[in-house]
Amino acid sequence: NIKLLYAYTYESEEWLELYSHNGSTLNNKVDTSKMNDGVVYIKAEITDAVGNKAYSPIYEYLCDNTGPEKVNNVQCVQALSTIITLSWDDVADDDRSYFVVEKKNSDGTYSSAQNGVRKLGANLTGLTPETEYTYRVVAYDKYNNRGVVSEDITVKTVKDTEAPVVTYLYPPSNYFNNSIDLTFTTKDDYRVEAIDIETSRDGKTWDKVTQLKATNPSATVTFRYNLDLSKYEEGSIFVRGIVTDAYGNKTPDNKATEYEYVVDRTPAKLPISFTASSDSNYVSLQWDGVQNDSSFASYSIYRSTEKDGEYKAIKEKLTAVNMYDTSVDLGKTYYYCIMTVDKAGNRSELSAP
Repeated sequence: NIKLLYAYTYESEEWLELYSHNGSTLNNKVDTSKMNDGVVYIKAEITDAVGNKAYSPIYEYLCDNTGPEKVNNVQCVQALSTIITLSWDDVADDDRSYFVVEKKNSDGTYSSAQNGVRKLGANLTGLTPETEYTYRVVAYDKYNNRGVVSEDITVKTVKDTEAPVVTYLYPPSNYFNNSIDLTFTTKDDYRVEAIDIETSRDGKTWDKVTQLKATNPSATVTFRYNLDLSKYEEGSIFVRGIVTDAYGNKTPDNKATEYEYVVDRTPAKLPISFTASSDSNYVSLQWDGVQNDSSFASYSIYRSTEKDGEYKAIKEKLTAVNMYDTSVDLGKTYYYCIMTVDKAGNRSELSAP
């Protein structure tokens, strides 16, 4: 048996039992809450199977079971619709480690609102507008002893007047033919409820296409919508999202994120010339690049072994002119066509072989 004994003087005549263990090895944390603060002396008493006792050397420790003093002067620095900022005075204890802000619940209990605060203040976020909250602050020392809690402070958040906004719109400006898969990431200080997706041909007069409701209203909501372009003529189209929050605040025009897209259903032009020449182990294809067509994206090369046969793509997404076809057999005849693809995905007809 091993017993841990403690006393408050080195030569004490009365040693108190701290912990007892039946076994040959003791390796465990022990509860020191029964000890007084200050210097304490600890030794181990070892008893063998026939009752013989022996004692370890005496070790000196400093015991601290007392938390920091009471936190005073808890004040509200600022109360917004969803944020409350508190401040308080520091405690005098040298071993103070951190503060915990606790919120009073409806049943009178308290729960942690912000833990591990190292500064003399905290921003409490994610709150509900026009709502009263009650807080208190308590300090902990480096031994994790809890101090004396402050007096309660009750603060009411103000009405929400901040308008929600679109923080991210995808895709970026580009050419499209049939539809645009739109993604709107929205943000509000409290809760996003819906978004109106609007389009304009001149960037001035806007038409509402649809309204999307948030499935799970929260401070940040992502909306997705496939914009059908079939009713729009070719040319520029502007897209924006007007967001509404739980208090009816809407994105103002001067803060609306808008992108310009181009509706394009006309394929890019074919190269003016397209020629081929052969060597013993490759075919060299040459053409003049497409000029003065901002919608142009790439070339595709097709090949067949018969002039009127089936042509299959052998190279796509070429952005430079000219290429070598090395996958050819000596003495065999090949026919080639070229096609252009624009940024909207429109594909031209195949050129003459």
